[in-house]
Amino acid sequence: MDARWEDRQQVLEALVRDPCQDDGNFARFLLLQETRWHGHSWGFSHSIELAALLIAEERHVGDVWLLWEAVCRSFDTWCGLPHHLLLAAGVSITTEYVKGSDHPQRDNLLEHLGKISQVTDEEVAQTLSQRRRYYGEILDELSV
Repeated sequence: MDARWEDRQQVLEALVRDPCQDDGNFARFLLLQETRWHGHSWGFSHSIELAALLIAEERHVGDVWLLWEAVCRSFDTWCGLPHHLLLAAGVSITTEYVKGSDHPQRDNLLEHLGKISQVTDEEVAQTLSQRRRYYGEILDELSV
């Protein structure tokens, strides 16, 4: 295993254990790194979900593109990352934002959002809460 990947994993785990309001840009950087790494490897590492979760919890609608790139990076990230993270800023807010965008992936993302549009803001919040709790419990167990 690459030592740099292990370092990113440890940093992400520390950010999940003890989040800070100023972690957003650093988490975005880490998600970009994880997305690149997942494009060159087989399988799914939970480190990409840790980074995506940190970003989704900030609920910035513009992050939908970064999250979409992570989801679409490979078959494994498509299957492994919760697609509800794409809607973290709010279902209608995100959909309207994407509709008004000139991003090259706009049509693809809009089509996908249409397929998951039955999701409510409450279900998205529940997904975020469940994933945060899940990783918190796992990390607590590992530190014992």
